[in-house]
Amino acid sequence: MVKIRFGPCPRNVVYELTPTPPNPHTQSPKSFKTGRNNPGTMAQPIPQALAHLIGLNVEFCTLICLQCQYAQRPTYICRHLGDRHKVPIELRKQVEEYTKGYPFQYNYTSVQLPSDGSAPQPIIPVLDRYKCKGCQFKTHGRDTARQHYNKDHNQKRAADEDIFELVKLQCWFGAKRGRFWIVDKAKGQE
Repeated sequence: MVKIRFGPCPRNVVYELTPTPPNPHTQSPKSFKTGRNNPGTMAQPIPQALAHLIGLNVEFCTLICLQCQYAQRPTYICRHLGDRHKVPIELRKQVEEYTKGYPFQYNYTSVQLPSDGSAPQPIIPVLDRYKCKGCQFKTHGRDTARQHYNKDHNQKRAADEDIFELVKLQCWFGAKRGRFWIVDKAKGQE
């Protein structure tokens, strides 16, 4: 059993990431109360047979591929596991059954982000990346940071240290579909 403290938790709650009782006909007393936007809505814990494939971030209602260490849309995670990780069809059917009852839908544009300066979210990698000094823009690439500064702030040929600062970032869906937030690794060690 893995217990993880998810960010700055209200009431200092420890959420259980996995496992659940194997009987799908019983509602576990450890069902998760989830969602900042949907208080009281329940998401069932990840079944034991799937605990090595997917994780559940309770605080932000996201399903996470444990192999990639990034979130996946509930409607896409089965396909992802098959295409990317060659997970057998029997396990993918179990994932599909779990996601049919999953009460939250999101994608990379609609998923809620933790606030800047929060503790790192479990499983998701912490990256050394860039934040614009002129606004709140955050990105994974130096070239993208320079292009942003040139276009949005109309500044050409500025030195890197005048354009952006290096920060610790996380994003749910990886850099390609990055919506980043700044993390404070010191808060994650408390």
